[in-house]
Amino acid sequence: MPLATLALLAGLTSTALAQTARTLLVGPGRDYPVPSAAAAVAQAGDTILIDPGDYHADVCAWRADDLTIRAAEPGSPVRLFADGRAFEAKAIWVVKGARTSVSGVEFVGCQVPDNNGAGIRLEGPGLTLDACTFRQNQTGLLTGASEQSDVVIERCEFVGNGAGDGLSHNIYIGHIRSCTIRACWSHDARVGHTFKSRAESNTILYCRFDDSPTGTSSYLIDLPNGGRALVMGNLLLQGPDASNGTIVSYGREGLTNADNRLFLVSNTITSDRFCQAAIRTQEGLASALIANNIVVHATTIVAGPGTLLANLEAPTLEDAGLDPATLHPRPGSPAINAGADLSGYGPDLAPGLAYLHPLATEPRQPRQPIDAGAYELGPLTASPKP
Repeated sequence: MPLATLALLAGLTSTALAQTARTLLVGPGRDYPVPSAAAAVAQAGDTILIDPGDYHADVCAWRADDLTIRAAEPGSPVRLFADGRAFEAKAIWVVKGARTSVSGVEFVGCQVPDNNGAGIRLEGPGLTLDACTFRQNQTGLLTGASEQSDVVIERCEFVGNGAGDGLSHNIYIGHIRSCTIRACWSHDARVGHTFKSRAESNTILYCRFDDSPTGTSSYLIDLPNGGRALVMGNLLLQGPDASNGTIVSYGREGLTNADNRLFLVSNTITSDRFCQAAIRTQEGLASALIANNIVVHATTIVAGPGTLLANLEAPTLEDAGLDPATLHPRPGSPAINAGADLSGYGPDLAPGLAYLHPLATEPRQPRQPIDAGAYELGPLTASPKP
């Protein structure tokens, strides 16, 4: 079939979907008192608006495609408490449809016998999350494998997820096409990782991954099967009780993805425990550029192959010239103007934003040469250190 005909059919399908889509209202006194009631009747393209409040022991599957599910009043909490229940013994919500969007919903406390109880379990292709919270589940977000699946996570918080077995995590992305995570705060995973992804392509921008003073997470970032990865502008803050000395791990379970290139640039990486190597990479990767980072309290920056360029190593925050409360460089910091021009290394590796705590970004306007780390010297309001 000619491409023009396919495009026409796609346009007609989208138009028909828009004309038949409905808005379903959820909440006490509404036609659908709980989310599961709306899920049972939702059709492709519908919008589901959920009133603020606490919804207990209400679990369900979303099966229709192209659903938009969001809090009816942005900023007012919609909280879903598992209370011992899980749909299909998997999650509070099991998303089976394609291209689902969820905004402004909190998922709390899913526990199941196999230790994989999730806030959301994605089984269909494609998910966008915005301003959601995943708290004290065995796994916050868990996705299956799909070559057609793209996941986008923005302004979301993941806190205290994990069964304590080291196999369940704040975020666990399966073998999908791509994962993009921006302006998120993932912290205090229980022994598991704060972010783990097997995706072919991972883009991790302007996030904060950390342990509190008593956090016990393993890797802050784990990309076990490699892939094309851009890790830029993040705060990676390892606590004293973290269960693994490595902070970022790449390809350690085998480089099974097709394009194994790592770009880890303009991050601020700190450790409050003994950290032998901040980053571990796997032999056989195509390339690893590790540049313009600040690395505090690590014996070495990388164990394994990688090109190191213009990184600032320091034993303490004071030696790095960073404000301990904000992680900004102070006047006179050796991070100032310490970065390199990376324009010749492929993708756009100049950070245009900086993480603003919590769950936001603000413009970053690098001078030339750029400052090392996640922030420029200047008046930006940055993240307090845990």
